[in-house]
Amino acid sequence: MKRGMILTLCFLLLFTTACGGENNAEPETEAKDATEEAVDTTEPEEEATESESAFAPEDYYESTFWKAVLGEGWVKDEEKSSEDESTLVLIDADGEQVARIETSISNNPGRIRSAVEQAGYMQEDLQNQTLEDGIPVGEYYGFIHPEYNDQRVEIRSEKQQTNASITLKGDNLTEEEERFLQSFVLLTDETEETDPPYAHEGTAISPTTGSVTIGDYTLTAEFLPLDPVIPTYEVFDANGAQFGDYFYLVKQNLLYVYHLADMKLIKTESLENYATEMAIAADGKVYLTALMDENYVIERESISPLPFEESRLLTLHPSGEWGLSHFFDMENIEKVSFQEDGSVTREPILFVDENGEAVQSMAAELYILNDRIAIAGSAADESGYIVGIYHPDGTLDKILRNENDENLGSISGMVEGENTYLGCDANLRDFYLWDKEGNFLGTAEDGDLLGTDYPWMSTFFKGQDGNLYVVCTQNRDDNSSKEVLVFRIDANI
Repeated sequence: MKRGMILTLCFLLLFTTACGGENNAEPETEAKDATEEAVDTTEPEEEATESESAFAPEDYYESTFWKAVLGEGWVKDEEKSSEDESTLVLIDADGEQVARIETSISNNPGRIRSAVEQAGYMQEDLQNQTLEDGIPVGEYYGFIHPEYNDQRVEIRSEKQQTNASITLKGDNLTEEEERFLQSFVLLTDETEETDPPYAHEGTAISPTTGSVTIGDYTLTAEFLPLDPVIPTYEVFDANGAQFGDYFYLVKQNLLYVYHLADMKLIKTESLENYATEMAIAADGKVYLTALMDENYVIERESISPLPFEESRLLTLHPSGEWGLSHFFDMENIEKVSFQEDGSVTREPILFVDENGEAVQSMAAELYILNDRIAIAGSAADESGYIVGIYHPDGTLDKILRNENDENLGSISGMVEGENTYLGCDANLRDFYLWDKEGNFLGTAEDGDLLGTDYPWMSTFFKGQDGNLYVVCTQNRDDNSSKEVLVFRIDANI
């Protein structure tokens, strides 16, 4: 009897618990919601660590700036790695280099942006992570591109204000290299800093030009704003030429053709390679040449392959009847003559003093003026960087130096006036004026004349219209990029 009563009471208790009233149902619902909320908060954590979850913590090699899973037998090369490990070289079991990782903490994201520009891609593709050669590197978005016989991967972490360049051996990624990239984690601290705008979002430069008087001579500059502007992450490689209604600019492997009157863009064209030298003939043909690479000729708005072979840089006399083929070596310069039948003849030419001795050991830059040839480069006696002025037959006329016979920096252009020589020093950001006897007359600083702020004055030349032009690159105030700037200079030299 007692056993039956106990069973009945247990049954009633279970029934009451399962079918209880509203006061019992509400806590059950709250408990269910709390459980669901707990699940929601843990799922993102699982997703965030999913790339790392494939690798056990003990699989990782940890350096000062990053950690990753190394290939079998990979170890740090102590001799080739920097002491602070900002550069770390990895070698395999045979002692061969397999990877080089360069890391820097910087508020400048220019390394990956520059690599994207050099490859011919738009910054918008990097910004939107739609690059054809984009690649995931751990949780980061990277850009992979060939570098000689290797592959180089660039990444940028904005929240950590860190750049990393990873160079991996060979043309294609191996499974070990792919695993290394998949597991790569930066260990630098997160910050609240943000990156500067991309080039297409930045504010264009608008300098205020001026005039500079040196003795009896006055230089007056005019800024020629490009429409559209040319932003760039390149410092040195911007060349220009002018003929008739056209102004030509070459930045890396891109040709820009502008209308001179209003500097509005007519067209752009991609080149197969960087054209590092621009030379213009009297008939308006512009020759684009590069060392051991494809060369071109521009006629008005059309471009075609150079109709003759040229393996070095070609500089032309203003007449276009002859020029010089050169590249640094003072003992390996050729005079190139263009015949009426279209053929080209070549003969060696030596640049020496009256005793037949070399004056300069290097032809860093070479310019053919009206009646002379100017060569910028190191002096043979190791007395510094000079400009040698030579007669057309190669014999020395005079040597030009800075004030008090000091070194010049890096001459990026020389023009000849009726009574003077005017040179542009890209490195020291100055214009120098000499008389025809070689006497130094004075300096015009870039800021006073161009209104610029530490530009690289990459090209300075006399146009077919008789005006002087200078092409610069300068960093924007918002650090979004650098920008190609063009100025016209009027000078009574």
